[in-house]
Amino acid sequence: MTHPLLDILLEAARGRPPAADGRIDVLPALQGPVDAVVTFPARAYLVADVDPDLVRGRLPPGDPGAPTLPASPGNAASLRAVLAAGYAPIGSEVLIPRG
Repeated sequence: MTHPLLDILLEAARGRPPAADGRIDVLPALQGPVDAVVTFPARAYLVADVDPDLVRGRLPPGDPGAPTLPASPGNAASLRAVLAAGYAPIGSEVLIPRG
């Protein structure tokens, strides 16, 4: 069985990116000690073993930048949401170790 992120990335590589609908979707965690945030214009995926409702509850309502750049230091509201959830940004990306 393949991870759903693989299908998303393959479709984007074929010129069919996800709809720019402002959503953030939570996908199952990858194998190994790594989680990920994958973004497209106005669409984001959080690949981690987390409660989707908790993630959505941390994002400011009506903040169009939150789904677009969920952890970008250039987007203060999004960065605050990630920090409030207990994650630590490193550089312009977010690396979230398990454990």
